[in-house]
Amino acid sequence: NNKLRSDRRSKLESVGFVWVSGESVTAYEKKWENLFGKLEQYHRNHGDCLVPQLYKEDSALGRWVNHMRSRRVELNSERVARLESIGFVWDAWDRQWEEMFAKLEEY
Repeated sequence: NNKLRSDRRSKLESVGFVWVSGESVTAYEKKWENLFGKLEQYHRNHGDCLVPQLYKEDSALGRWVNHMRSRRVELNSERVARLESIGFVWDAWDRQWEEMFAKLEEY
């Protein structure tokens, strides 16, 4: 039997794996839109898009944000623009460093 177990298929899809068939691409698009909507809600609630990778309230959102950061070069320009339009931070460590340096300068 050469079929992929459903749990393994789900894991691949949870990190944005795109299947060859049009149906799976459609499912990926729906999932992307759903998680982008959750990110917009997170932004409204928290004032930023700095979702922790291990976000306890929504682990799928945390994994997705981390995946978007690591796959920026693979995203089309429309998705990059949409993420940036809500203040998406591509390098959370760099942002944190800059914020702490600014605090040091104020001190």
